[in-house]
Amino acid sequence: MVLKSRSAMSLFACFMFLFGQGFLSLSHAEEIHGTAANDDIIVTPATDCDGIIAYAGDDTVTVSAGAEVSAVSNDAYDSSADAAATAIDTGTGNDSVQNNGTVSADAGTEVYAADVSGDASGIISLDASAASTATATGIDAGGDSDTVFSTNPITALATALAEVVNIGLQLADATVVMAGVEAQATAVGIDAGDSGTEDPDEANTIVSTGPITATATSTAAPSIANIQMYDFATASAQHESTATALGILGGGGADGITTSGPIEATASSTGDSISVEGNLVDAGVADSGIETTATATALSGLAGSDLISNTGTLTASATANAEDISIN
Repeated sequence: MVLKSRSAMSLFACFMFLFGQGFLSLSHAEEIHGTAANDDIIVTPATDCDGIIAYAGDDTVTVSAGAEVSAVSNDAYDSSADAAATAIDTGTGNDSVQNNGTVSADAGTEVYAADVSGDASGIISLDASAASTATATGIDAGGDSDTVFSTNPITALATALAEVVNIGLQLADATVVMAGVEAQATAVGIDAGDSGTEDPDEANTIVSTGPITATATSTAAPSIANIQMYDFATASAQHESTATALGILGGGGADGITTSGPIEATASSTGDSISVEGNLVDAGVADSGIETTATATALSGLAGSDLISNTGTLTASATANAEDISIN
């Protein structure tokens, strides 16, 4: 096992026993790392950590009552950003997760593409596009046959923002300019992964009595282009915004899913205004558009043979908006 702690006090409060399998108890750790062997990882009451990665092997992860596992990942850049946060990742193997505490994952990305202006004539290609991707997963049980029991809250929040602004260019002689943006946000409460079998005796098993919330928000923000184009010059200002929220995802193969707690999946996708102004001479091409997609699913067995029983409340809300597109 590997335990990384933020302070000497945390180290003092942590102890570890290894009896063929690993056992961890801690007050606070940045992240708990298992081994490739079969691990037992326990987050004890009144303690917290910034994520659990168990790797391969048949692992057992327990989040005790009053304990918290919270993973946060943020990224910001001027052309592309990618953030992924997983609170509990058991990897491959026949794993077991018991959540009696609080599990949360929060991933956020922001991209602001730099302004572009000037003369771009000649046989050149100029890319002023931006891509922003955020993925948050509460519990990822990985491949093989896994068991997840949860009595307490699981929350996944993913937020992706991408923006390009103020592009003014003189284009000529087969110049190609890309100025589109792409924002993609995915939030999953529990992902059981692919069990790899259709045998119900070896199926993934998910039992949830606590609340699960998955929220994904993607935004492709406004861009303004003033372009003079001559002689087959091409300009593209395509925007894409995609938000996907999944409360429970059974994965491929056989799954057995039983839920009685509330599950809420919310996806919101927004593509804001685009304005392209310019003169087109000699077959210059201007391509400007926007596509927004929002998908929300509270409970899905995905592919394979699944047995699903729900006595709780399932709520799925998806909203996609595209606004104010003008080309002059």
